[in-house]
Amino acid sequence: TGLGGGRGFPRQRAAVPDLLVCYRGLFVGLEVKRPGGKLSDAQALEKMRIREARGVAEVVNGLPDVIRILNDLDLV
Repeated sequence: TGLGGGRGFPRQRAAVPDLLVCYRGLFVGLEVKRPGGKLSDAQALEKMRIREARGVAEVVNGLPDVIRILNDLDLV
């Protein structure tokens, strides 16, 4: 089922982004990775699905990336 296990919440579905944000009415999914870190195939698919649903999905390495993404959304 993709539920349970891993380091997330006990019943969190696999590949769900680490940070789920509602910003100015937009769904934003942020996957936190170390610099040079790669998305798993399941995470890449989840990113694509979020974007197809008109959400925002990005990989971030830290708070400066999060701030940049949210500031960019203010320009849209």
